[in-house]
Amino acid sequence: MRKSSSPSLSNCNSVLANKIFGIPLDELQQGGHPDNEVPFIVRHVVDYIEEHGGLEQQGLFQVNGNAETVEWLRQRYDSGEEVDLVKEADVPSAISLLRFFLQELPEPVIPGSLHIHLMQLSQDYNNEDEFGRKLRFLLQQLPPVNYSLLKFLCRFLANVASHHEEIWSANSLAAVFGPDVFHIYTDVEDLKEQEIVSRIMAGLLENYYEFFENEEEDFSSNDLSSITEQAGSSVLHKLESGEQAFHEALEKGITAVKERRDVNELSEEEEEDEKLEHIEELPEEGTEKSSDMAEVVQLRMTENILEPSSVTAST
Repeated sequence: MRKSSSPSLSNCNSVLANKIFGIPLDELQQGGHPDNEVPFIVRHVVDYIEEHGGLEQQGLFQVNGNAETVEWLRQRYDSGEEVDLVKEADVPSAISLLRFFLQELPEPVIPGSLHIHLMQLSQDYNNEDEFGRKLRFLLQQLPPVNYSLLKFLCRFLANVASHHEEIWSANSLAAVFGPDVFHIYTDVEDLKEQEIVSRIMAGLLENYYEFFENEEEDFSSNDLSSITEQAGSSVLHKLESGEQAFHEALEKGITAVKERRDVNELSEEEEEDEKLEHIEELPEEGTEKSSDMAEVVQLRMTENILEPSSVTAST
C-alpha cells in the first residue's frame, strides 16, 4: 500500500515553495510539473480517498470535514511542508480539502468563456447523440491543464459511482461537485443554472469513456461556429425585447447629466445617481428582459464610454 504523503520538496521544486490554494492552474503547472497537468495536491488527496475512503459510507461526500483540520492542512500544503494524510487527516477532511481547492481557483475548471456555450448547448439540443457530440467538442476547447484536471476528477467520481452505485449515483456526486467545477453556488436565482450544471456533470460521469477516452470521432471547424451562433442569437433575442423603453430612459438620464455637468452642478457620485434614476423609473412591463443590457450599459456609463449618440444609434 502506498504511503499517502505529499511529494518531497526536491520533487516539487517551486510549487511547494509557493502557495497552492488560490493559484491559477497554469501557474501551478508551470511551477514544477511540466509533465503532469493535474495539480499534485489533487492527485495526492484523491489517492488517499481511494485507498482509505470507506466510500461505502452513506453521505460521505456531503459531510464537511472538521474546519480546523482542513485549514491546518491547507496551511501545511501552502507552506511546502510534507503532509501524511494517513496520520494527519481523515476522509471527510480530505474531501473538504479537495473541494476547497477547486472552489479557491481564481478561474473555475470550466472557465467562464466556455460556460455560456455549455449552458446554451444544454437548452438547444434535445437529441441526445447530437448533444453529446457537441459537448465533447466544447470540452476539447478547454486549456490542456483544465481538461486534464476535469478528466482526472471525472475518472475518480465515475469510479466511485460505478463501484458504489447503491450509495453514490452519478447524479448525487454531480450535485456535490458540479458547483465546485463550474463555480456555481447556492442562490435562489441560480437554481435553473445549478440544475443544468448538475445535469452536464452527471452526463460526464455516466459517459466518462465516451467523453474522455474515445479518440475515434473527428470534429469539423463548423462545430464551434454553430454553437457560438446559437449562443449569440439567444443573447440578442433576450436583449432586444423591451430595449426601446430602456434606451429612451437611458438617453434622457445621460442628457440630464451632461446639462448639469456643464454648469458644474454635479459631483461624480451625483452623476451616477442621476443616470440611474431614469433607468429605475422604467415600468416593469416590457423591461424585464433588458436587465442584462441595463447591467452592461451601467458599467459603460461608469467608465464614461457611452454617449447618447451611441445609445440612439443602437436602437
